[in-house]
Amino acid sequence: MSSLSGWAVSVTPGLSPGAFARPSSPVLPFPLEEGACRLFARSAQALWAGTRWLGIRPGESLLVPAFLRPSALEALNGAGIACRFFDWHDGGEPDEAHVERLLDPGVRGLLIAHRLGLPEIDVAHWRRWCDERRLLLIEDATDAWLALRDGQPLGSYGDLGVLGLDRMLGLPDGAALISQVPPPAPAADGLGVLGLFRTGASFVDPRAYLM
Repeated sequence: MSSLSGWAVSVTPGLSPGAFARPSSPVLPFPLEEGACRLFARSAQALWAGTRWLGIRPGESLLVPAFLRPSALEALNGAGIACRFFDWHDGGEPDEAHVERLLDPGVRGLLIAHRLGLPEIDVAHWRRWCDERRLLLIEDATDAWLALRDGQPLGSYGDLGVLGLDRMLGLPDGAALISQVPPPAPAADGLGVLGLFRTGASFVDPRAYLM
């Protein structure tokens, strides 16, 4: 919250009153209905886990855009993955000539990021490009949940898709991961008492995230 002439102004927009009167949908939006979907607190955590599920080993490389958010770069670095940065055109479209020059046997895949949630990248082209070279395609759709490209949800083109739920829902946490490789089954005990306490405490004191 910030103060403006004595009024409290929220930094995130609220829902219109009409949103609460709408009937609930019988189907959840992509990827929440998918059996291979897993939920995480943070999108960086989802990216770290997803690279493990895809079998990307420490020391191998991914081609990534230079504008990739720092938390995603930190997650890849934590997984031991080397990042090779490529140039891009307007809208975040990878510079194909530069991407080609970066290829070598140590590269496992290409990561594309949908900037500002806009469906400007020709994802179908990069899906074919990766398939022809037997590379993995990872979509960072952290800001692009519910966005479509050619009628298909962003995050669904890749071998791995990371989508941020918190941005759209105005929540402090929330990310979804969808993987073409079946992920491990979620733990049966869920958060547990300590996890619930930490989640609740984070609304009161940001330092609780560090617990």
